[in-house]
Amino acid sequence: MSDDARPDGSPVLVDWSVAGRRLRLSALVLLGLALVAWVVGGLLHDGVAVRDVWGYLGLAAVGMFLAEIVVVGGSALRGMLRAGERGERLAGGDVGLLPPQLTRRRRDGAG
Repeated sequence: MSDDARPDGSPVLVDWSVAGRRLRLSALVLLGLALVAWVVGGLLHDGVAVRDVWGYLGLAAVGMFLAEIVVVGGSALRGMLRAGERGERLAGGDVGLLPPQLTRRRRDGAG
């Protein structure tokens, strides 16, 4: 089985399982760094206080947002390049940002 195929042999443009693992790893690393920074900062200053943790967790949340942009954007870019290598078109009525069910409802006037 190749890296760009599902277990049933059908081609994959974006490997969402890899993206999910990268996002989980990013979240764990950022959370760990935030907690370590909170404890170290507390020990160096006026003691560890629960009220101070929220600033560190907020920074970790901002970092997670940036990590999501990089991971999902990188996955999409790799998928686009894979499609180009295969000679597939990434434009047309079957390609869009919304799921096909929503675009069909809008087109039919039901939504």
